[in-house]
Amino acid sequence: MTEKGLTPQNETEVTYWLWRDEEDYRIDWSSDAAQIQRFIDSVGNPYKGASAFMGEHTVRILDAVVEPDIQIEVRQSGKIVFMREGSPIVVCGRGLLRVY
Repeated sequence: MTEKGLTPQNETEVTYWLWRDEEDYRIDWSSDAAQIQRFIDSVGNPYKGASAFMGEHTVRILDAVVEPDIQIEVRQSGKIVFMREGSPIVVCGRGLLRVY
């Protein structure tokens, strides 16, 4: 018996999703800058927001903009290459990302 307007769930068509944990919010800086930007957008509000380490501290990154890439001799993903207008520019696997 079901309540009015409700349809019973077909148990043969059920799928499951695991709850997010802190690992799911971590940015993989070795990825492409545009891909990281999409990730940051996808785990933003109403979720916790993307995370990264700054020294021993975890920081939340709530927004980012892809910046034009530059030639970097020894490319180290996740490193801040310089600051622009008070925001860090981070080296990605491919491209640069200004994070907020």
